[in-house]
Amino acid sequence: MGDGAILDEIQRVPELLSCLQVVADEERRNSLFVLTASGHFKPSGAISQSLAGRTGLLRLLPISLAERKRTGTEN
Repeated sequence: MGDGAILDEIQRVPELLSCLQVVADEERRNSLFVLTASGHFKPSGAISQSLAGRTGLLRLLPISLAERKRTGTEN
C-alpha cells in the first residue's frame, strides 16, 4: 500500500467505503485517507458501524470574501 489517498466526492461511490475500511484495518495506520463530499453525505448504518472509531468529521464553511481577497481569487 502507498502513503494513502485523497478521495473527492465520496458520496458518489458510497460502496467504496467498505473497501477503505478493509484497507485501514489491514494497514493499522491513521490518516490513510482523506474523504471529501460537497453534498450531504450520510453513510448507511452498516458502514457507519464499520467505520466507528476510524473517522473524524469536519464541516467546513464556504470561503469568505475576505479569504478570497487575501488569496487573490476574489473573481
